[in-house]
Amino acid sequence: MVDKILLVIGLLVAAAIIITGGFGLLQGDFIGFDLFSSGPRASSPGGWFSGYSAEPPPTDGQIISSGASPTGPAAQPGYSPYEKRVRIQTVVRPSSSSLKPEEEYAFLRNADDSSKPPIVISGWTLENSQGKRYAIAGAQKLALMDVNETSVFLPPGAEAYVHTGPSPINVSFRENACTGYLNENNKFMPRLAERCPRPDVSKFIRFTDRCLDFMERSIYTCRVPKIDETAAGIEYECGEFIDKHFKYSGCVDDFRAASDFYKNTWQLYLGRPEKLWRSLHDLIILRDSQGLIVDTYQY
Repeated sequence: MVDKILLVIGLLVAAAIIITGGFGLLQGDFIGFDLFSSGPRASSPGGWFSGYSAEPPPTDGQIISSGASPTGPAAQPGYSPYEKRVRIQTVVRPSSSSLKPEEEYAFLRNADDSSKPPIVISGWTLENSQGKRYAIAGAQKLALMDVNETSVFLPPGAEAYVHTGPSPINVSFRENACTGYLNENNKFMPRLAERCPRPDVSKFIRFTDRCLDFMERSIYTCRVPKIDETAAGIEYECGEFIDKHFKYSGCVDDFRAASDFYKNTWQLYLGRPEKLWRSLHDLIILRDSQGLIVDTYQY
């Protein structure tokens, strides 16, 4: 009798399991939980955490570059193979009372060791916390002498100042041994390095002592000497020589073939009429040409 009762109960339990779809319960699976584990089981695809990624999501900020049409951000999120190889060293921005984008720039540096090849940064972008991206374009390798722009490349240790405003000389450029002369009639922030080379001393021998003394005092200043021939007692030939060689174009003609003529510093200009970075706090993202994150800078 007892056996019959147990048989009936067993049949009723089996029927109840089948009717209620409880087959998964016998497998230890109940409403997404594994009864034999301490947490939720992932369902395909991604389970409860579907859609979450440790990589940063793409933004909807438009890419803005001078003279170019805005384009959408790169489709793929994540970090660049150049991550931390080019660093945002600092960002200089105007005070809250200033409205001058010319005072604003980001300072980039290639942090690679010397064995690595140069990195091309033309086509990269800087992005602010509002999601707006601004493209780094090309530049003149020889300032004011080249007609066409070239891609900007940073060897290990090389630097780039990316200025928000327009260029004082209307072009982005690579610094060289003579660009210090350009400080005289233009306002650069910061000032260009003033390490102008010394003209060939052998060419000075024919000039008077007064002429030589004048040139010695002017030679390293990266300034075009102001000559009053009558007051200074400098002969015409001396003044003509100084006028030809002690200026940017003359310096370039004399020294452009030197192996150390070009410097590893670029002055790049976005040409924007407005400030890009907030005065107090901002998050600035450097992205490569694919829209992937290279470095960030927060203040």
